[in-house]
Amino acid sequence: MRILDKYILKKYLLTFSALIFMFFPLGIIVDLSQHIGKLIEYEVGVGEASWFYINFMTSLLSLLFPIMLFIAVLFFTSKLANNTEIVAVLSSGISYKRLFYPFFIGATIVTIIMSILSIWVIPKANKVYNEFWYKYFKKYEKVQETTNIYRQINEGEFVYLRTITADKKGFDFKLDHIEDNQLKIVLMANRIEWIPKAEVFRLTAFKKRTIYPNGTEKIETAKKKDTLLNFSLDDVLPPVSYYAETLSYPDLVKFIETEKLRGSPNIKQFIIQKHKRLSVLASVYILTIIAFSVAYRKRRGGMGVSLAIGLTIGFAYIFFDRIFSIMGLKSGLSPFFAVWTPNIIFSFVALYMLYKARK
Repeated sequence: MRILDKYILKKYLLTFSALIFMFFPLGIIVDLSQHIGKLIEYEVGVGEASWFYINFMTSLLSLLFPIMLFIAVLFFTSKLANNTEIVAVLSSGISYKRLFYPFFIGATIVTIIMSILSIWVIPKANKVYNEFWYKYFKKYEKVQETTNIYRQINEGEFVYLRTITADKKGFDFKLDHIEDNQLKIVLMANRIEWIPKAEVFRLTAFKKRTIYPNGTEKIETAKKKDTLLNFSLDDVLPPVSYYAETLSYPDLVKFIETEKLRGSPNIKQFIIQKHKRLSVLASVYILTIIAFSVAYRKRRGGMGVSLAIGLTIGFAYIFFDRIFSIMGLKSGLSPFFAVWTPNIIFSFVALYMLYKARK
């Protein structure tokens, strides 16, 4: 690696790091000013609040790091161009393609670091952040579906519950057991609850229909019946709305397969979360190319012109990303295309700008 490569790579990583550490205190101050009343009202301790804000910034970093990297590359490359350093490098015989080499290495280093963080650190930070957020700031906001639940819990077994209370008591319970596309057994009860001491389910106003191949039925009833079932009420409950954010990528893939089997109504949200884990890493290279192509040239208006052009493109990327994410959730658009379309569009923009810059 040449001295020039080390110089540019150092600028790349230091500017990005400086931008992050400048943003952290600002983000904390803004959020604290909005929620200081809630923290005082619920008498949240300094230690608990501090731990929340550490995880809050880690969680926020996972969402904003591509655009922060984009701004960092845009800024320091514009500064190099404004100081005619890039002109001097190109005049020495170094090609435009070779000049981009340390930028590519920098993007790769950042991608590797964020990949490691997304596996080990960010899911745990998301869990702490969301649990605190819904405990104090959104205390009365619904984060889990507890009414009109219909889920497939095992192969051929479907459970319906009108509602589940906070202490894990279910009402208007129904279990359908199906074999070879034929309904075989139906269990019904007005109420179902788990009895920890006896390690059984207690069904109130119990009714069981057994349907035989010849069409005849056997009906059993009881005021109360203790029985074993091969699931828990936690299996029946849909996951909290932020659960996918708390999983590593391998665990998220397994979770999605399980939720598909159970017929989760939020499956598109989980699949979008899975694709975003990869698309956000790919965006690092795309935004680095765009920032470099915009800022490498010394412009008549100075750094301000390059920054203005670059920021306009950056905010256009964010706009497209949000629009397509919403379309993926609310319309029939495939989650894959909803997440990857902005990257595909802006990868063509990046390649075109790279080609024009070389000319």
